[in-house]
Amino acid sequence: MRDFVITADSNCDLLEEYVKEKQIGIIPHYYDLDGVTYGDEVNLTPKEFYDRMRQGKMPTTMASNPAVIRSTFQHYLNQGLDILHISFSSALSGGCSNIVTGATEILEEYPGAKITVFDTLNASLGEGMAVMKAVALKEEGKTMDEVTAWLEEHKMDFCVLFTVDDLGHLHRGGRISKATAIVGSMINIKP
Repeated sequence: MRDFVITADSNCDLLEEYVKEKQIGIIPHYYDLDGVTYGDEVNLTPKEFYDRMRQGKMPTTMASNPAVIRSTFQHYLNQGLDILHISFSSALSGGCSNIVTGATEILEEYPGAKITVFDTLNASLGEGMAVMKAVALKEEGKTMDEVTAWLEEHKMDFCVLFTVDDLGHLHRGGRISKATAIVGSMINIKP
């Protein structure tokens, strides 16, 4: 049985100190704001990000970069490690699909290696909680298959609730119609 590493998407929102301490591999998800691409070496703090949105700036998101996925996975496979990647919801982003494609392609070059991509069906700290539980199970001595089975069995137990202050963001992001945004804003709905 090969040892394994846990990787995740950058939007799992875990503290950098925790990620370093637990040696979690992070694959960045990128976003563009005012013509600047963020997500890897260059990042905004959450306060800076949301302040810009309140000023009317609208970020656009991008799925994971295939070259970054490949180099991240190669880094660990070259060390003889299998990979459990805990992914942002496939229902919210194409990132999970990119990870699966990248894993499938790179495994052709590493016979005997294993990459498991676990779709959390969650975002933000919902994904982060799954990562933290996977780390705890690994530290208890569970195998990659046992960790994956536990996550699959408890996938729907991770829940993140959030609200938005301005329905315009949901409209601009394609989540609601313009009419819904206008009416909802008129009656001060904050879902």
